[in-house]
Amino acid sequence: MIKQLQRLQLAAIAAVFCGGAAFYTAGLLAGGSSFAGALAGGVSNSLCMFFANHNVDLVETAPWFSPPLALLFWLIHIAAVFLTAYSLLQIVAKQFTINLRILFGRYGKIYILQDATPENVLLARNIATDDGKVQADKQSLVVITDPDAGEDCRSQVASFGGYLCREAKTNPLLEAKMKKREVVEIKPVHAEELAARQAIAEHPPYECLAFDAGKANRGLHALVLGFAELGQEMALQLIRNSQFVGGRPRITVIDRRADSLKPQFKFHYPCLDMCCDIEFHNCDVTDAEYYKLLDGLQPDYVAAALGTAEKDKAALADITTSFLRRDLPLPVAISMSAYAEIDRIYTKALVVNEALDRMAMAVNGVYSNAADSAESKARWDKLDEFSKQSSRASADFIAAHLHIAGVSLEEAIECGKDAKPLPVSEELTEVLAETEHLRWNAFHFCAGFRPETVDKLLPQRKDLERRLHICLVPYAELDDLSQDYNSRAGAKRNFKNNDRAIIQNLPQFLSQTHGNSI
Repeated sequence: MIKQLQRLQLAAIAAVFCGGAAFYTAGLLAGGSSFAGALAGGVSNSLCMFFANHNVDLVETAPWFSPPLALLFWLIHIAAVFLTAYSLLQIVAKQFTINLRILFGRYGKIYILQDATPENVLLARNIATDDGKVQADKQSLVVITDPDAGEDCRSQVASFGGYLCREAKTNPLLEAKMKKREVVEIKPVHAEELAARQAIAEHPPYECLAFDAGKANRGLHALVLGFAELGQEMALQLIRNSQFVGGRPRITVIDRRADSLKPQFKFHYPCLDMCCDIEFHNCDVTDAEYYKLLDGLQPDYVAAALGTAEKDKAALADITTSFLRRDLPLPVAISMSAYAEIDRIYTKALVVNEALDRMAMAVNGVYSNAADSAESKARWDKLDEFSKQSSRASADFIAAHLHIAGVSLEEAIECGKDAKPLPVSEELTEVLAETEHLRWNAFHFCAGFRPETVDKLLPQRKDLERRLHICLVPYAELDDLSQDYNSRAGAKRNFKNNDRAIIQNLPQFLSQTHGNSI
């Protein structure tokens, strides 16, 4: 609609300009000017019309100038002045309206996104409208900074109450407002990561397994069909979210370029074999080798990431056929192409997820021994992005812990309100703590981390730049590691207690979301 109005406005300007040029050119020709001179004079005088500068004498003396033509001539002049005023008013009024909204808006939060990509504009709209639940959230302001964005994009952002600018500092009112309000900077997130996260959220791996006394009956076996960026991201998410006491996860990768993709993947994630088993098969899902292999596979989880929905659907249909022929229970089978649609993943609930952030902040407070929620908030604001992501991953795994423990979400929240731990035995609490450590290890291995000995990192425990950490060891070795670290650093750390504290405080983390879904 906005583009149509802009085209109509441009068409009106062009018509008025051509009409004025025709009148002035004809008048100059009637006065004896050459054609070239008359044409140049017609163009210049037509331009002057838009600034209320009228050379009427050039036309009124022409022998053909009749009353009807005089009326049309003056209507053209009036239209030129009106279009100029309207265009100026659009520019001034738009900025004036924006400044009024910034100055008097009662915003609790200001969200900042960088670059006006189609994905960010969609995300901004979903933040402003709370994923379409409201017309426009008057309690928050969404700002996109992009020095190269055009007027079409600016109008599109303004249509849902957002603000597009070169950078936040170019508007003094906005800069002043940001100093008084909570500012949430939305970090860029790749579509592949969002798609994999959403798939795991809707189909969590723990639902594929049985648990007894907190231990899985086996390790999860996942089959990943296609190993481009989307397939790789899904494999990493499966590894992060399939860490359970009782069995190592196993990932089988099928891709016709597996032999060339494997070295780079291993280079970026050199220690994945410490938390899972991965096997690569260099074949296509239509090859005879694949069908022969398929008859011997019994995965719990299948993720098809073959590039198109049609290819995913066909491959998953073959999986179903194979399982039915062997009279086996069907696995979880998902098409990753469906999850890669930007309308499905660039949402406030998935990208911003403020409930998860509140839990993550509390998780970090436990790790850092914060005295209270105020200190947790202060430390969270100063935290590097990787550590924030680590805490978010821990908070995101709470649903798995509850499932393993056999405790409902509602029951856990009630425990949190009463400041009580989960109603489970000490033995189960210890298994859950070991599960949390397995998850924590896998998160770091999936980020390219490697273990390092205490003596080489003292006085630090980790080196974020070189991706090293001393605690990337099995849970059973943490006691010896604590003794080694304490003797060298003169500290009193018990690294197992970090994991135990997370489990003991699960109800408190949940109570901070006031019962929102996790």
